[in-house]
Amino acid sequence: MPKVLSRAVKTVATCVAVVACCSAVQSQQRRGDKEISLFSGGFFISVDETGFKDSDFSGTGVVGRSLGTQSFHIGGLIGYFVTRHNEIGGGPFLYFSHSRFCLRSFEDGKLTGESCAGDNYFAMGLGGFYRYHFGREGAKRVFFAGTDLSVGDVTRNYTGNIRVRPHVGYRYFLQKKVSLDFSVGYNAELNKKDNSYFQRDREGWISGQLGLSFIF
Repeated sequence: MPKVLSRAVKTVATCVAVVACCSAVQSQQRRGDKEISLFSGGFFISVDETGFKDSDFSGTGVVGRSLGTQSFHIGGLIGYFVTRHNEIGGGPFLYFSHSRFCLRSFEDGKLTGESCAGDNYFAMGLGGFYRYHFGREGAKRVFFAGTDLSVGDVTRNYTGNIRVRPHVGYRYFLQKKVSLDFSVGYNAELNKKDNSYFQRDREGWISGQLGLSFIF
């Protein structure tokens, strides 16, 4: 009886191990798989703490000051696994931001007026990406690295409209073909466009992105 029980336990343990192994193998992407990912870039808040200075009001003219920007974007991506490790893809996203700014006018070094206003901005953009996925076949936890290239607004051009985002990330499979993805990257603006009303240089910032992916 003990021998029979021992064999039964070993058999059950072997079956569990095989099932777990098979499930793990199915829980990761393979060559030729496609992926649909819904993502959010989260909130981005920029605060300008630089105040007006007396030296700004020498002569005659207008001085502007930004009071900060809050933005949020969501989107969807379609990816294709060229190999188990290499993935390419792209898709659209929606962008919304709210900013506030003030203008002070002066003449002969004396303040003559001040006005403040807010501005809401909505746009649709397009982006493409490349990712390299690390890890063994069948792993539920996968690290990846890659880069995004995007156009922030497809209807107009401005400084920073084209940007690149190298990033690193982590993917956790909730089910065989469903995963949560999180990445952190550095956004670098590529283009610069002259604007007679408002001039600014290209900028860069760190951002996070969270996504829910379905592989089929």
